Amino acid sequence: MVKEKYQSSTGDNDDIEIAQVIDFFLRNKKLIIIFILIGTTLGFIRNSRTPRLYQGQFQIVVSENKNSSNNPLSRAKIRANTELNTQIIILQSPSVLMDIFKYVKEVNNEKNLKFRNWQKRLNVSQEGITSVLAIKYIDNNKEIILPVLQKISSIYQDYSNKKRIKNI
Repeated sequence: MVKEKYQSSTGDNDDIEIAQVIDFFLRNKKLIIIFILIGTTLGFIRNSRTPRLYQGQFQIVVSENKNSSNNPLSRAKIRANTELNTQIIILQSPSVLMDIFKYVKEVNNEKNLKFRNWQKRLNVSQEGITSVLAIKYIDNNKEIILPVLQKISSIYQDYSNKKRIKNI
């Protein structure tokens, strides 16, 4: 009689018997509860051991040189992209960031911190196809983020002022 019930319902493979699903969960409720408890416990432990990270960011508008007004548009775009890529590399260079790295290392009391590892916390990227650079800094000490971003900004301003004065 049970076989007839299953055979008649399995004739149409698209139907799912709710009674079978409920029966499955009722038969395996202890196992399901154990997996839920283990998963919840492991998730709670992992969440409590993960350090909180904070992020700060600012943007810089890179001005183009107006010296090449008679160049075709394509050359101007190539020159602007080259200039932006140069600015990104300058903002990521050790010569610009070394003082900031030493400051972070001292304030966070991270004596074994390597420059390459610290540099991964800093992200300098171009915003779309604009001449805007986005600088993001991530750290687990939220008190240090604003001073680091201010130092990066002031160093870049000093650099761009020197470049502007040199061009004049």
